[in-house]
Amino acid sequence: MIIPLKIALPLLVVIPLAIWFAGISKYDFLTPREIPANELRPKFASPVNRDIIDSLRVNSEPEPPLPPPLPEILPGDLAVSPALDAYLKDAPTGAPSLLQLATTLENRGQIQRAFLAYERIIDSTPAQTSFYEHAEGVISSLKTNLPVWNPDPSAAIPISVHIATARPAESFSSSLTILSELIAISSGGICLPHFEVAVSPQPLTPLPSLPAAVWFNIAGEDEKNPSLSVVTIAPKTDSEFEDKLLRAVYQLVSRRLEAIDQLNPLPPLNPEDSAQEALVNRVTRLAWREVAGTPFHSLEAQSPITPETSTPSQDQE
Repeated sequence: MIIPLKIALPLLVVIPLAIWFAGISKYDFLTPREIPANELRPKFASPVNRDIIDSLRVNSEPEPPLPPPLPEILPGDLAVSPALDAYLKDAPTGAPSLLQLATTLENRGQIQRAFLAYERIIDSTPAQTSFYEHAEGVISSLKTNLPVWNPDPSAAIPISVHIATARPAESFSSSLTILSELIAISSGGICLPHFEVAVSPQPLTPLPSLPAAVWFNIAGEDEKNPSLSVVTIAPKTDSEFEDKLLRAVYQLVSRRLEAIDQLNPLPPLNPEDSAQEALVNRVTRLAWREVAGTPFHSLEAQSPITPETSTPSQDQE
C-alpha cells in the first residue's frame, strides 16, 4: 500500500512531536546531575584485593626481618660428669645462647650442667643486664640445694683470711663462723678458709670505732706481704662487724678476679645489697677456684689495684 505524499509528510512531523510531548519533554538533558558512587562501579566488578594494593604501595613500610636463630651450644656428653669450667669456651657465643642451653639442660633433668651454664652467664656477662639478673636469681634458688662440688674437706684449697684489730676476738667469732659457712656454700666446698687473727692492745684514748684490717693469703704467697692491698673496715658496733667483714671479703675476691682477668669482674656492692647473697650468688665456684689457685705474685699485674676510698681509714699496701 502506498501512502500518499500529502499524508506521509505531515505524519513525519506529527509523530516525533507527539512522542516528544508524551515521553521526554519533562526531562532536563542540559543540567548535569550528580551520579551516586554505587552507580559508578559496575555490578560485575570483582572485590578489591587489599593484599595486592598494599604490595603495590610505594611508600609502604617493609616488614621487619625475622631475628636470626641463636647460635647453638652443644650440651656435651650427658653421660660423663662435667668439669667445673664446662661451657667456658662457649661463653663468647653470648648470654642468650647460654640461657637457651641452661633451659634445655633443665628440661632434660641435667640440673648440675644447667647450673654450670648459669654460672657461665655470671662469669661472662656484664652485671645489671636481664640475663645476669636472671642467672643470679636461679643460682640463688639452686645453690644451697645442689650437692657440694667437692665433698672432701681434705681436698679443699686453703685460703688464709687475716684479720688484724684491737677488738676482742670473742666479739666477732660468730662473724667468722658465718663467713666460713658462706665460703663453703659459695665455692661448693672447693675452698676452705683459715682465719689468722692478730689482736693488738686497745688504744689508750677511746675511739668511736675500732678498725680491723682484712687481707687474703693463699698457697705460694708470702704471708708477710699481703697481696692486692689491705681492706680496712671500721664497724661501730659488734653487730655491724659481720656485714663489714663480708663486704671486705667480697672486695678482696673482686680485686683478685680483676687481676687474674679471665672471668667477668664482680659488680660493685651497693650499700643496699646483701653481702651474704652477693658472696653466694655472684662468686661462682670456678671464680673461687681461680682465686684460691692463683698466687698474686704469679699474676701478670705489676702493681696492686688501688684500694677503694669509701672508708678514710683504708691502708695502702
